[in-house]
Amino acid sequence: MSPSVTRILGFTPEEYRILPFHERVTPKTFDKAMAILASELEREKMPAIDPERNLQIEAEYCHKDGSTVWMESIINATRDDEGNLVGIHGVSRDITERKKMENELRLKQFTVDHAADSIAWITQDARFLDVNEAICRSLGYSREELTSMTIFDVDPDFPEEDWARLWKKMKKESSVPFETRHRRKDGSIFPVEITGSIMVADGKEYHLGIARDITQRKQEEETLRREKDFAENLIQTAQAIVLVLDTTGRIVSFNQYMEEISGYRLEEVQGKEWFSTFLPERDRNWVRELFLNATDDIQTRGNVNPIVTKDGRERIIEWHDKILKDEKDKMVGLLAIGQDITERKQAEEALRQSEEQYRSLAHTVDSIYIVDAEQRYLFMNEGHLKRFGMPLERIVGRPYSDFHSKEDSEKFAQTVKIVFETGTSIQQDHTSARDGRFFIRTFSPVVGHSGEVRAMTVVSKDITERKLAEEALRESECKILEALEFNKTILNTSSIGILTYKESGQCTYANDAVAKIVGTNVAGLLEQNFHQIQSWKKSGMYELALKALRTGTEQRIEPLVTTTFGTDIWPSLRFSSFYSEGENHLLVFMYDVTERKRAEEAIKASRHQLRALAGRLQSVREEQRKEIAREIHDELGGALTGLKIDLSRLSRSAPKSWHKTKRDSLLSKILEMTKLIDETIGKVRRLVTELRPSILDDFGLPAALEWQLQEFQKRTGIQSDFVSTVEYINMDEELSTAVFRIFQESLTNVARHANATKVTATLYKEADSLVLKVEDNGKGISEADIHNTKSVGLIGMRERALFLGGRVNFSGEPSKGTTVSVQFPFGS
Repeated sequence: MSPSVTRILGFTPEEYRILPFHERVTPKTFDKAMAILASELEREKMPAIDPERNLQIEAEYCHKDGSTVWMESIINATRDDEGNLVGIHGVSRDITERKKMENELRLKQFTVDHAADSIAWITQDARFLDVNEAICRSLGYSREELTSMTIFDVDPDFPEEDWARLWKKMKKESSVPFETRHRRKDGSIFPVEITGSIMVADGKEYHLGIARDITQRKQEEETLRREKDFAENLIQTAQAIVLVLDTTGRIVSFNQYMEEISGYRLEEVQGKEWFSTFLPERDRNWVRELFLNATDDIQTRGNVNPIVTKDGRERIIEWHDKILKDEKDKMVGLLAIGQDITERKQAEEALRQSEEQYRSLAHTVDSIYIVDAEQRYLFMNEGHLKRFGMPLERIVGRPYSDFHSKEDSEKFAQTVKIVFETGTSIQQDHTSARDGRFFIRTFSPVVGHSGEVRAMTVVSKDITERKLAEEALRESECKILEALEFNKTILNTSSIGILTYKESGQCTYANDAVAKIVGTNVAGLLEQNFHQIQSWKKSGMYELALKALRTGTEQRIEPLVTTTFGTDIWPSLRFSSFYSEGENHLLVFMYDVTERKRAEEAIKASRHQLRALAGRLQSVREEQRKEIAREIHDELGGALTGLKIDLSRLSRSAPKSWHKTKRDSLLSKILEMTKLIDETIGKVRRLVTELRPSILDDFGLPAALEWQLQEFQKRTGIQSDFVSTVEYINMDEELSTAVFRIFQESLTNVARHANATKVTATLYKEADSLVLKVEDNGKGISEADIHNTKSVGLIGMRERALFLGGRVNFSGEPSKGTTVSVQFPFGS
């Protein structure tokens, strides 16, 4: 026993010699040593055993102070001369510190192997040196497989040429984080976040990479992105203004629909004050007051005010406001949802005007008359004629001033001017200078097909008996009107209906507005599947919804439908689609336009009634012409013919006894009178023909047109040709008169304006229509003249045709002439 044993174990040689072996080592080492000794003794019995062999073992010895010491021993056999085993001897060295380091390494390896993150040590040539168990589980490879691979085998997104650049960056920086993707052994790919750094061991540099699977985080981020995209898509595609203001009223944001309505891009006005940028000056103060109320947490809904677009137009918007607060319940801004109701307001105004016109014609109690822009009477009903006390023919065509005082005429002329210029109705109180009675006069425009004011209707209603009663009721009526206006403001509050459906048809979203429109609640709408809604299929909505889903194009429709909830509505629908959660969705915007549609129908009916009245006036005028022509022909023509006969008798009965000079003078006078009578008879015939040509009644339309063209050539000297492919047409008198009068007006325009040398008229049948064309080679009519609202002749031609279901078209080229085409439906 060497002295070093004393130094290592703390025993003296004497103490150690008497110490039994089992007390020198720990029990675990003792058992191991006994097992080795027994094994070696058994091997001694083998004849081929190497006598010079040695045995290297590690054993844990007991120190005198009670601690333990690890020793590494090399043991050899001690033999006699015959080679028999007689003992053992060995050399030992203290390996306690090495054992401590090995234990620490095992602990660290255990920690690394059981870490949740994937850890790998990678050499400078990108090969795996060592890996932990987590990365093996993550990629599906064994440790042996991975240590034979490179990082490029598991990272499909990492180019080999970037490895050197990454190595250099990791040496420069202590830690380099980045995201990439890893490929598992089964070929599946998943996202990872890697933190890389450089470590040095035994003078060599290694890359230490710690990878974390971020699949769940990416899925959560994608879910958040889809939800954000859905919300933004909903806002951007909504057919409503979505506006956000800060607490001072400056513009923070608005959606694409606002850009379309206003003409401004958000970047142009962001940060500017809303009131001075978009509101008319007249509305800024009271709207700003509403905003201040909102900032004091006073909710505002149903507010209506106009905004001014970039091109200067005004659009009427109905607003619903909501304050925005942060997590500390502090107000940070205002969210305003706006609906453009300009068209609805215009339709309401048009309906109001139409109703006034209709009432002026259909519900007149006392009197009605129509005047033109020069205040000339065009029509007067029996009630008003009684106040005049004279026949209609003595009134029509004469101005208002012929029958009223200068002061009254000037006031009337001013009212006519306002109605013609503005196209709006005016109501005035009027006191009659004749009998001192009180009237309410309503002045309403008569609007033509192209929108121009053609005449003015005046309804005069006697209110003398009601005057005192109205004064007594005025105060109570004001209170009733205030209450009605308040209720109207509440009842007219509306918003946009919004629905979303999956491609399978399931309703995923419905707001209160659409539930109100269709007559149910939100829960009832959410139970529906649009593939099964019969009203959609009957009205054509279903086909457009599928088209919007499958093609991604926007579809619009305004059908009249009866909903599955039993409600009859007339909605304006807009279908579009958006992509969310891996499938297409149907987005439906709905507006209730029932009132607007009814207004349009009422306007059409009103126009039809006004056109019928105009047609009736034309018919009455033709009847009057026919009657006047008959009276002139029968009475005046007969009287002139009788006078001519009497003069002829007088010339034959002149006394032959008279002096020749005296007799010749008498006969000369009689001859001059006869010639004058003949000329007068010719003028009477022309007058009768112009009032109502008998050839139209006796020989039909083609003959009348040909005769009229010959008369035109005689009167103007313009070469005229008539071509007809029909010899006779069996038409009713009203239709043939309309074609003839339009023809006359066409020839009059040629004579007055065309500077033509030739006119050709063609009459023929085309399908189920009768067509008359009048062509000249004059200077040609311009587009401005065709659409001139002051051209009474052209307007009259159009109105005659429209009343009987026909149409008149005008076309012309400079220096090449003008063509007037008249077409009427005409059966066999």
